[in-house]
Amino acid sequence: MDHRGRKTGEIFENEHYGMPQDDFERLADPDCPLHMLGDPPAVVRVWTTAALQRILPGVTVEWVKVLAAPAVLAGDDHASYTTPDVSSAPPSRVGAAVPVGIGIRRQDGVAILLWGLLLWASVTAHGTTEMYITIAPHLEADHAETRLRAHLSSPEGRI
Repeated sequence: MDHRGRKTGEIFENEHYGMPQDDFERLADPDCPLHMLGDPPAVVRVWTTAALQRILPGVTVEWVKVLAAPAVLAGDDHASYTTPDVSSAPPSRVGAAVPVGIGIRRQDGVAILLWGLLLWASVTAHGTTEMYITIAPHLEADHAETRLRAHLSSPEGRI
């Protein structure tokens, strides 16, 4: 079609046609706080799969799209949660809230689209570190910091 909406007779392949693909573009920024964990796309995919396996055993994660920049907080208690300083010793609690859209396929072949906040927390107490992960469905990025503070204070969904 030309700019007036008339057919031109030319055919072009739509590179965006077909199954959605992973989209971790919002994690590519070198200042993204998830870089302290190594490979942010791999970490987010592992967290997503672990959280969904708890809810729907046998589910396959087909794609993950990060919808907004993640929120990352760290501290020793609710009053001290702030953006982590990677140059100092890690506090007892570190967490991330990543707004995501997720395409999954259940074991029976049904495809499902989910969106919400992927919440991860690492809590160290008495010399032991435990990780907690969950998905808060239908929450958008503007709820990330508030929900992350609650998740750090009272983690749920141990992996």
